[in-house]
Amino acid sequence: MAAGGKVDIESEATEYAPQVIHSIVTGTPRQIQVNVANTGLITNLPAGAAVEVPATVDRGGVHPWHVGDLPVQCAALNRAFLSVGELTVQAALTQDPRMIRQAAMVDPNTAASLTVDQIWNLCDDLVAAHGTLLPEWARQPLSPRPWFSFS
Repeated sequence: MAAGGKVDIESEATEYAPQVIHSIVTGTPRQIQVNVANTGLITNLPAGAAVEVPATVDRGGVHPWHVGDLPVQCAALNRAFLSVGELTVQAALTQDPRMIRQAAMVDPNTAASLTVDQIWNLCDDLVAAHGTLLPEWARQPLSPRPWFSFS
């Protein structure tokens, strides 16, 4: 196809990128789901957390919708997973390998499936398997196991 030629977009496309580009270029409004920082869009989740919300996309760009409060049980589940992400980010910012393990320990699925010792061993095994891909601070041996530390 030559530059500037017509591009046909199937109406049942499941990828958002072609739809977003089409809407921005043509001004055709479209409703999609987007992952964005929470800027008060979901009022009972932390500000700045990554959230998925409906949005409109048009010539002016992507416009996330205000959702308000989630049902209490949904917000509680989301906060549990957001805490794992927050601990992981803090691990990277503070370069504290204990926080990586603490994040794994508070992950709802991991905590429901494994004991604390198994989670720690899993993290050790993952570090051993991927150590060369990790920054030096993340490869530090952690023995004995400092389960919880506030330092």
